Amino acid sequence: MNRPRRLPKLLYFALSHHYEGRISRTFSIRFRGWEQQFCTRCTAQWASFCSFGCVLWFYSFDPGNLLWAAILAMLPLPAMVDWLTQSWELRDSTTVNRVVTGSALGAGYALELLAIINLDFAKALLGLGVYVGYMLALLALLKIRPFSSDVFG
Repeated sequence: MNRPRRLPKLLYFALSHHYEGRISRTFSIRFRGWEQQFCTRCTAQWASFCSFGCVLWFYSFDPGNLLWAAILAMLPLPAMVDWLTQSWELRDSTTVNRVVTGSALGAGYALELLAIINLDFAKALLGLGVYVGYMLALLALLKIRPFSSDVFG
């Protein structure tokens, strides 16, 4: 049996961003002798971003600023917790966890993009504040407990 052909190594890694030892964190597509792994969380994130973004656009979702910020603040939380706990090697994430957390993250990105497209500067700035808050919290947590050296592998 012939081994499937793969894309050049850098492109392969960009789409899967997991080394061979962590291939369980991806799913595979084969087409005409080519095989490519895709990161499960990122694929769910992009699918959710596109589908949720379309739904929001067509149904004119527009809650008040505080409710919008609260929703936006809650959506990335599961992905951050899942990523941190596996990066700290407290547990191993599952495919279902990756799909759910990636979908929530994608929905949050769609909400933020909707605010930008609608030129709703108050919501766009609130969203930016939420994401900056997440980055600062992540940096603080990683200062307290750095992740393992093979977190991206």
